[in-house]
Amino acid sequence: SGIPAVNYGPGDPSLAHQAGESVELENLDIAYSVMRYFLGA
Repeated sequence: SGIPAVNYGPGDPSLAHQAGESVELENLDIAYSVMRYFLGA
């Protein structure tokens, strides 16, 4: 539909929404910190 968007998160995007999807806790913590920073929380 031509709407610009950003996709960001921890983990391997090729595993997203798959039965074997997983993420290391360190990567989750980093992603959380980055999102807080960019959203100005």
